[in-house]
Amino acid sequence: MKDTIMKTIPLLVLGFFLFGGLCHAADLKDGFLDVKWGASPAEQEAFTEIYEKSGIVYYMRADKVHTVGDRVLEKTIYGFWKDRFFSVHMMIEDLESFNDVRRYMQDKYGTPKVITTTGNPQTQYQWKYKKAKMKLKRQHNPEEMKLSIYYAPISSEVNRVLGEANQEGTVQFLPIRRDEKPARMPLLTF
Repeated sequence: MKDTIMKTIPLLVLGFFLFGGLCHAADLKDGFLDVKWGASPAEQEAFTEIYEKSGIVYYMRADKVHTVGDRVLEKTIYGFWKDRFFSVHMMIEDLESFNDVRRYMQDKYGTPKVITTTGNPQTQYQWKYKKAKMKLKRQHNPEEMKLSIYYAPISSEVNRVLGEANQEGTVQFLPIRRDEKPARMPLLTF
């Protein structure tokens, strides 16, 4: 009897933590809190359009303030592509809050992929859960920090379309397809 109880207790504790993590992450599976992925901004209450950039329309919501762990993130921006909700961006005000959010995300979603750039100094922590991508970014100069969550099926479409649009305006130095070999020509002749 004692052996059965001793074996059951760790399983109950493990089940509690797993269930708690799955309940928390269920919000990201379907959307961000009460806003479903792919929903139209017209279906949302208290959304105010703040600006449009490259076909993405951004909204703020005055009736809600979000928290990550114990940190309050007052500035939250929602992104819509072709009238479909696909991203949310929460601005982080100070380094202490950034570190708390990073620890919280790591506890909930595991070890992140870390990307550091030097040209425009930035550190980015990335997590994935189901069809959601999460990015915690810290730009070092000027100091700007935010947590962004993207719905991958729509954000992939946005990246593809905007990437193609950017490519149309660039000069292509080597217009050679992968399966073709260029003709060889002498560069200098004497």
